[in-house]
Order: sequence, then C-alpha cells, then structure tokens
Amino acid sequence: MRTLMALLLVCVAASEAATITNVTVTNLSTANFTRESGEGQLEFRSDVTSYTPPGPAGPFVSMSAVLGWLFAAWSPEGVETPLGENVVIGYEMSFTVEDPLNEGYQLAVNSSLAGWQTAAWYFGDTGELGSFVGDFDADVSRNGVYVNAPNLLLPGGSTFASVDVTATNDPVLSYAGAFGAVVQAGTANYSLRYFAPLAFVGTTGPAGEVAMRFGMQPTLGGFSIAGTPGEDGEEASLHGLSTEIYLLSFGNGGGGSEVPEPGTWALMGAGLVALAGWARRR
Repeated sequence: MRTLMALLLVCVAASEAATITNVTVTNLSTANFTRESGEGQLEFRSDVTSYTPPGPAGPFVSMSAVLGWLFAAWSPEGVETPLGENVVIGYEMSFTVEDPLNEGYQLAVNSSLAGWQTAAWYFGDTGELGSFVGDFDADVSRNGVYVNAPNLLLPGGSTFASVDVTATNDPVLSYAGAFGAVVQAGTANYSLRYFAPLAFVGTTGPAGEVAMRFGMQPTLGGFSIAGTPGEDGEEASLHGLSTEIYLLSFGNGGGGSEVPEPGTWALMGAGLVALAGWARRR
C-alpha cells in the first residue's frame, strides 16, 4: 500500500493539486438544556468536541470533526411518570475544493459512531426506563444540491432497564467505512450533514436512570453508573460521531473531466477507499 501511495504522489507532484478551503463545522442539534426538580433530572448537551483542519496543499489531504453529546434522565423513587423529551442530534461539515485548472479529484468520507449507553432500575413493580437514538442519515451536496447518501447511514441503538434487566452498561460501535467516494472536477462547494432523533421514554411506575454518553458525562448528581467509561476503559473524549473527509487530487494536467451528478455520491471509489484505510492505520 505504501508503494501505491508513493506512486500516486509522484504522478501528481508535477501539477498543481486541488486544495480544501473555507471549512465550517456547524452543530445542528437541539439546544442544550438541564432540568432538575422534585420529579427528577433531565440533561442534554452537544458540542463539536474536536476538529482537525486540512493539512497543507498536496495530492492527499484529510480533515476530521467529532460531534459529542449526552442525553440523560433520572427519576427518583416514588415518582410515577418519569420526565421525557425528544431531541435531534446532528452536525454539518461544509468546505470548498479549489480546482482552478479543472484537473479533477476524488472525495471520500469515513464515519464512525462510538459511545456508551447505560441504564439502572431502582424502584417499581412494572414498566421500564429507556432511551434510543435513531439511525444517522447523511445528506451530501455539491453547490447546494442535497441528496441522501444511504451508504453513509450509521445504525443507532437503544438502552433500557426493567424489572428483568436491572442495570446495563453497553458499548455502541458502528462503522460506515469510506463509502460515498466520487470523482469530481472544478472548484465547488460541498457539504455533509448527519442527523438523527433521540428520545427518552418511560412508563408509569419505574424509578431509575438512563444515559447515552457519546463523548460527554452527566453534570447532574443523580447518576450512579453513567459516570464510568465502560468495560473497555476508554476515555469519554474518544467517543462521539466522527467524520473524516479525504481529498485525492489527480493534478495530471489533463484538464477537464465531466462532473458527475450529485447522486453519484452513492458510488464507491475503490482507490480512495484503500487510501483512507491506509491513512487510518498510520
């Protein structure tokens, strides 16, 4: 693989490489809130926890961003109806690819979702506490024309505690590896946005806690198990919705290639998929 990479670098070095500029990362999630009363606690927070800008101009450039969030609910003993709330989680990465000589380039996306979901049952004869995050849909655009990218879908998950399962502390890990690679040409503006619903659910009777922790921990005091990173011992800062975007500039001086329609984002670009995997292993 390193031989392939070296060969590609030699082939494109003689010509001006496409570059990534004007990067913005926007948190599209519901506004943060914390509610604390005699009926329990509810907390939702989200933030772009890290961002790696694109490196110097060259034939192979990458950038990344991670969205972290916490969604937690706690209900004390004797409260019949736990607090409930539905929110939306998501973010958008927008950027410009500068290709003034119309020499062409290939873009690819690699995303992953990692976190911990916890729940504990404290009191009640019937019912259950639970929370879930839906599948993360992805939309991509070139010059403002958005289309759905099913190859970038990330599966969601759920957690619950009941009289049968009194406590859970489960990892969440899923991948959509380097799907959506496509060949383009010419200077253009691009965007990738992820979004999914989150919800806390409860029924009459239970008392306990549920938390979905993707890079953040609860700040309220009622949570007994949500503050631990889980059996793998990973730090919370390593978790969240991570997205890496790769640009391979052809820069071969040939000039002028037909720009595919936005729907071609759904196609796989085998060459950049291999390079994306190579970059992650370094």
